[in-house]
Amino acid sequence: MLTLVRGLRRLGGNGATLVALVATATLLAVCGSMLAGGSTDTASTQRYAAAQIVVGGESSAVVTREGKDKDVALPGPRPLSAEVVDTIRDRVRGAGATVVPDIAARLAARSTKDWIPVTAHGWSARQLGPLGLTSGSAPTNSGQIVADESLGWSAGESVEILTEAGPQKRTVVGTVALPTGATPRQAAIYLTDEAATALARRGARVDVAAVGVLLPAGAPNAEDVADDLRTALERKGVVVETGDARGQIEFADLARARGDLRTLSGSLLAVVILVTLIVVGSTCALALSRRRREIATLRAIGATPRQMERLMVGEMAAVGFVAGVVGLVPASVVTKVVGWLLRAVGLLPHDFALALNAVAGISAVLLTTLVALATGWAAGRRTAAISPVAALASAAAGEQKPARWVLVLGVVLTVVGVAASLLPLVVDGIVGVAVAGGGGLLLVFGTALLTRPVVGALFQVVSRRLLASTTPHRWLAGAGMSGQASRLAAGVAPMMLIVGISLVQILVPASLSAAAQREAAAGLKVDHAVVAAGYGLPSAVPRSRDQHRPVTPVVRQQVVGVTTVLGGPETFRYTATGVRDRAGDLLDLGLRPGSTWDPTTTLGTDQAVLGTMTAAALGAAVGDQVEFVLADGTTVKPQVVGVFERGLGLGDVLLNYDTLTDHRSVSEPVGRTANLLLLPDLSRRPPVGEVVSAAEAFGAGGDAVSTGIAASTVPLFALFAYVAVSVANSLILSVTSRTGTFAMLRRIGADRRQLARSLVVEGLSVVAAAIVLGTAAALLPMVTVAYGLTGTPWPAIPSWFYLVVVGAVSALAMTAVVLPGRLVLRERH
Repeated sequence: MLTLVRGLRRLGGNGATLVALVATATLLAVCGSMLAGGSTDTASTQRYAAAQIVVGGESSAVVTREGKDKDVALPGPRPLSAEVVDTIRDRVRGAGATVVPDIAARLAARSTKDWIPVTAHGWSARQLGPLGLTSGSAPTNSGQIVADESLGWSAGESVEILTEAGPQKRTVVGTVALPTGATPRQAAIYLTDEAATALARRGARVDVAAVGVLLPAGAPNAEDVADDLRTALERKGVVVETGDARGQIEFADLARARGDLRTLSGSLLAVVILVTLIVVGSTCALALSRRRREIATLRAIGATPRQMERLMVGEMAAVGFVAGVVGLVPASVVTKVVGWLLRAVGLLPHDFALALNAVAGISAVLLTTLVALATGWAAGRRTAAISPVAALASAAAGEQKPARWVLVLGVVLTVVGVAASLLPLVVDGIVGVAVAGGGGLLLVFGTALLTRPVVGALFQVVSRRLLASTTPHRWLAGAGMSGQASRLAAGVAPMMLIVGISLVQILVPASLSAAAQREAAAGLKVDHAVVAAGYGLPSAVPRSRDQHRPVTPVVRQQVVGVTTVLGGPETFRYTATGVRDRAGDLLDLGLRPGSTWDPTTTLGTDQAVLGTMTAAALGAAVGDQVEFVLADGTTVKPQVVGVFERGLGLGDVLLNYDTLTDHRSVSEPVGRTANLLLLPDLSRRPPVGEVVSAAEAFGAGGDAVSTGIAASTVPLFALFAYVAVSVANSLILSVTSRTGTFAMLRRIGADRRQLARSLVVEGLSVVAAAIVLGTAAALLPMVTVAYGLTGTPWPAIPSWFYLVVVGAVSALAMTAVVLPGRLVLRERH
């Protein structure tokens, strides 16, 4: 650390600027790599490798209101209908192609160990690999299966598969392997086509996961055939892929992860731009303050405004380019760390590798150079606009007022942020909460832009109190802070950003999780549930000893609610819950007066019960029709028969159980299996899945808040690291820029201990100011969001999280003040 400080001291102001720009290049390269990772559409295929063309379902649907369309994301690919399969056969018949539908069902299987998720395929689909038998023979009846060799099962072994009716015995008659010998990314078993069709049945129809087209030798080019299929299947909700893009259909989780990564990196972009502008601007302003006398002297001896502008731009361009190139080194490491963290919290699949992208790296270098050029141009223009006499006077004063446009922008952002933060008090539903979260970010950024005048006023009061002290080190600290708004603001601004952004970022998920916990605790009449990861649970389960309270299957599905806003469609993502039996036996929904549904009866296929926030967002009341897009892209319009209070804890909307299971995506469990089973007691739990608390099964367990915080803050790891580096950089520069002042004080009698203690007082004052400003900027949305979700103004942010943020900021800041201070004070003057 001390070696780094010595190096920065030798570089002077450009050294601090270089560090800030290196960090900027690193952050931009990481964000660019995340965007590139989400934008690629290639993934090596395994089970479809022999098919030159693969057709699968889209993972999106289109909703229309008043002639306007909008795309909505689905939780997985749509299944293909028989009509689509027939169209494919008709279009490729002339090319002599073989069309192979892949009828697949996601379920669980086991030999002697625990249940593991597998995908069951029809035997005819093996030719899409092509997969060859490594032992045994093909299945000939519904009681036989062929298993992946990687599962470790052998011919003649008896295994079980888990269906909606419960565990069923099967006999392994053979094993298969990929032609390359690679380990399959997803485990699979193969049944007869008839047995696979029976398992994959969804209500009255059998849907197909994908269709492979095998072209014979001498057939037309695969791309030409694919283009013809795209034309024939336009607006049918399908995608037609060739080459490496075929893997996007085979591995739906990779496609979904890439979509999430695009959304995440896109949402980070605006935050990253604002943070980098504020941080780089404050660092450059502090660095230029060290050279104010030099610049004033140049102006006084005849340097023209144009020469000064060229000087600043040239210096910053050189520093920016070097910083951009150097920043790619840490960017390669940080990108891998971010990828590991995203995998750890489940935002990316376990084998999704995130690495530095070449295009993102080059773009980061160019953007960093551009940022440096813009900063140098702005500084040069402002310096050149001052007359030589005024420049000398400003240098002597040591302070320069912030640009007017910065103050105006800060006021505008603050006013808009306050207005947005107040929205939950007047608008019910998730809309007001989401807008308040965005308003919190605007408040934080507005406060950061106004840091210099605010810090100036604050430290004017603090310095007066310290100057009135008779204790030497306090008086020295007061004298050091007096009239130093620019220097102090450069240290306060990035720390305030860490505190403010951290609080705002977890504000909505922490509040939602806390409200869900409260509502689940009040609404669940049972204590336990059975859940499973990656497969469905039997819906035909035995009744418990208490015949009035059976083991109840529950299905959970992501659906999209549609309404009209400003003459066009507006959509909201919701979690729909379906209960196989009477919901009122196990759930206390808290139905509002006026509801027409009796919870002791089964919900009809044309009925829906909405949570209060869902009803507010969709503008629906009892008796109205609402529109939902289900997981397979099907649109349903049930009638609202009730509104209940506990939507956050038990599900945003209640729909019929069979309606949800009949309209699942390809990546969801098979048939009418359940996502969880509610247990009135543990005496008759089925021999499948894992027993957890009922609240945890509904996503409202004791660790729900911590999980929400992790999922919200991990994507911002690179941003927080960037701001942390900027904090240390600004504070080190702030301390080392006072070398001459410390030397003068030593000559007139101040000892090292007094000066060191004065630095500690100053550091603590800067930390306190940053924590107070960051907390104050986030306080209004924290209060209004908490009130809108829980009815109380007490923020739902855990105290441990706040203490961790404050402690980390304090430790970082004090280290960046104390260590450079020791170096400076050790030198002889």
